[in-house]
Amino acid sequence: FGGGGGTYGPQGGGRRGARRGSDLRYNLEISLEDAALGKEVRLEIPRQETCAECSGSGAQKGTGPQTCTLCQGAGQIRRTQGFFSVTTTCPQCQGTGRLIKNPCRQCSGSGLMEEKRTLHIKIPPGVESGSRLKVAGEGEAGPNGAARGDLYVVTHIKKHANFDRAGNDLV
Repeated sequence: FGGGGGTYGPQGGGRRGARRGSDLRYNLEISLEDAALGKEVRLEIPRQETCAECSGSGAQKGTGPQTCTLCQGAGQIRRTQGFFSVTTTCPQCQGTGRLIKNPCRQCSGSGLMEEKRTLHIKIPPGVESGSRLKVAGEGEAGPNGAARGDLYVVTHIKKHANFDRAGNDLV
């Protein structure tokens, strides 16, 4: 509870840490033979990468983000009316605490660019249809240089002309 009358002001305690990048899912269809014996596969994954032009800042070279004047860099504002105090995301900077006056021309101020990445993934022997293989740190780049998300490769086994799988057995 705080005193005052309906004014905007910075939220104490600072803003939250940087969000990590999004996780990605890749559906991989493999043959029954590859599921039984394992295989290394080559995948091309389109994902968000940190912009090389601005190094992920979102601002043109030679400039930089400025502290938001409305929330004073906190990313949140507190509105107080009588005995009640409500904290909301800053409408001017959308919770980042920063404003970009001159956005990067390459990424339009987002700090991220879509690019394709080639990965070599080892599919272990005996993998089942619907198995999720986690590849840590191969998801999308986080905003403003934050950590990457993860990539989840979900296996789907194609129907075989002569055999069926029943647990760990071939029928």
